[in-house]
Amino acid sequence: MARHNLGNLYRNQGKTEKAMEQYREAIFIDNLFYPAKINLAMLYNREGENEKAETLLKEVIKDHPEQYYVNYSLGLLLAEMKKYEEAVDYLETAAGEMKDNPRVYYNLAQLQVFLGRDQEAEKNLKYLVHLAPNSAEYLMALIDFYMTHEEFKKAKSYILRISRMFPDDQQAKQLLDFVNSKLR
Repeated sequence: MARHNLGNLYRNQGKTEKAMEQYREAIFIDNLFYPAKINLAMLYNREGENEKAETLLKEVIKDHPEQYYVNYSLGLLLAEMKKYEEAVDYLETAAGEMKDNPRVYYNLAQLQVFLGRDQEAEKNLKYLVHLAPNSAEYLMALIDFYMTHEEFKKAKSYILRISRMFPDDQQAKQLLDFVNSKLR
């Protein structure tokens, strides 16, 4: 679609209004052309027009349910809008279809922690670490979860893993000392 491509050009040039106009024209020409809706939604989000972005992303999901990454994007947008329960629903859908994408599970778990859904959060954090076993960020997310819940024995095995990955890391050594003191 020429209008969509022109919108991309304007977006890349930083001409947001012109880009939005071209995306709207592309959608007017073909209301089912979802790339223009997604790009327009991202620009709306960037401009703080999140309700418009939400509407467009929901249209894409309705018309193209196979585009699972849109569920992920919508989940993140809804979390940004403080619509946490609805955000979890979309992130869970994305996670169910994007089983090999650790970032989906990370964001879902963080939101579940925030909402106090500890069992679900732990399950997703553990799966996340399974998906990306060498990610210090994801290991630390699980360690933080266990430390916050004073589950020091569970935390210790992951701290040991971090310590093996980064033998000179002072934070890991301090965490291990702290956990060992709690387990005595």
